Amino acid sequence: MAKILVGLSALILLLIAVATMLFWRSSEVEAAIETSWEQRERAIRLADELRQTSDDLTRMARTYAATGDERYRHYFQEILDIRNGDAPRPVDYHLVYWDLVTADGERPRAAAEAVSLRTLIEEAGLTDAELALLNGAEDESNQLTLLESNSFSAVLEGDHRAAQELLHSADYHSAKAQIMLPLLQFSAAVDVRTAKQVADLVQRKRDLNRYLLATIVTLLALTAVSLVLAFGAHRSRPAAPSTS
Repeated sequence: MAKILVGLSALILLLIAVATMLFWRSSEVEAAIETSWEQRERAIRLADELRQTSDDLTRMARTYAATGDERYRHYFQEILDIRNGDAPRPVDYHLVYWDLVTADGERPRAAAEAVSLRTLIEEAGLTDAELALLNGAEDESNQLTLLESNSFSAVLEGDHRAAQELLHSADYHSAKAQIMLPLLQFSAAVDVRTAKQVADLVQRKRDLNRYLLATIVTLLALTAVSLVLAFGAHRSRPAAPSTS
């Protein structure tokens, strides 16, 4: 009986170790699920920032063409410098920013260190295909700035009408679409990848939890058996002779 109890005790200790390992692995998978969602949010935010900066550049260029107010041309250049890492990046830049600046000229938030959007994209843990889509969209946006610069030259020459026609031309709208299409494809690609990744992780967590539950049930059963055997062994032990 003693050998059986020793064997059961060893098995119980082993199951406790297995249960601990399964619980730890399940916690790791849960953390991986959270990380996947965070990476998706970061990726979508970067894509949205690229789209927003492109729209901000368009707005500054068109306002400058219409008014000739130099501050809009300076805002245009500052937006480019921030995106390229040549100027300090405002804190929480993904939140509303330039709509507030153009209202009163005041910066709504302080600036942090300069870092290019491309650097942030490269650090976002994207696949090569996703990275190519975002970088391609930024390249198209940079190419569009050449057309916008031509409109600036027209303004400086006093031809506001030519500048505005250039910024509302079919070529301009076509170039704008070449920026937005890769961004749309990027968002779809990230959604598909993240959904599959999370689904796989959720299934793995379910499997681990199922193994953990089976281990705990077995552990409880063996513990109960051990207690019954130990109690039976104690009851069957001969009583010590009494002394008078």
